[in-house]
Amino acid sequence: MSRLISRAVEIYKEEGLKTLLRRSYWFFIPKILGKNRSFRWHSHYRKFRANHNEALSDPYKIIRINPSRIEHRVRAIPKTLGFGQVHGGDWDRKYIEPIEKHPTHIALYQRFVEGYEWEYTEYVDYAKESFRKGEDKWGYESLEEFKEMRCQYVDRLYESMKKDGYVPNHQNDADWPEKDHRLELKPHNFEPIVCIGRDGEILYKDGIHRVAIAKILDIDKIPVNILARHKKWQELREEIANADSKDELSDRALKHLNHPDMEDINMNLQL
Repeated sequence: MSRLISRAVEIYKEEGLKTLLRRSYWFFIPKILGKNRSFRWHSHYRKFRANHNEALSDPYKIIRINPSRIEHRVRAIPKTLGFGQVHGGDWDRKYIEPIEKHPTHIALYQRFVEGYEWEYTEYVDYAKESFRKGEDKWGYESLEEFKEMRCQYVDRLYESMKKDGYVPNHQNDADWPEKDHRLELKPHNFEPIVCIGRDGEILYKDGIHRVAIAKILDIDKIPVNILARHKKWQELREEIANADSKDELSDRALKHLNHPDMEDINMNLQL
């Protein structure tokens, strides 16, 4: 508790009361409602709002992107607050890092590009560290079990995507390893989850295996769900949604008119 209070004081001093209240909401609501219920409630609420505001977009909307556009991952946006979030601030610049530094991305490159045996990848090294500490890893109780079930699953996923391309989750059975306790946290058929920064950057948030394999296989397009947009990007969506013709748009809006996230609102613009 003392650590939470110290952190709250730190946020208040550095970022102000508004940020402290927002972060407190992010922290406590999922604990009160539960992660899955919090996710569903917030997403459904935004879907209701989107029915009355074209610029808000259906939070469950899927866009298709070239996975090569995903260069960074973002750490700041909570998944428990559902799809369709809008946040200002510097989260799209301050709390990002290259996706190539993600341990799973590194491991899959080692496995499927450099030809490593699983035993020598960071994937297994990461699991070893958990078992060394006396912890399980995603529900697996031993390294042998992890390698036999989890690693074989990733091999099957790679071969499937190599043969058939990216098959949307709602069209397949996902074939998750039975032992994996994250099944309890994934009662859905969502695609990889991304956020969109102020200038339209596609930032990875969840679904690293499919994203990394799609990049490795140079797959042209994959579907993604949008967890959050930067406030400045949302304002750009509103500008485009409210315009009757391209002549009314700012240079910045024109620049991003063909962005995948603008396809649902740019159809009615007159030339």
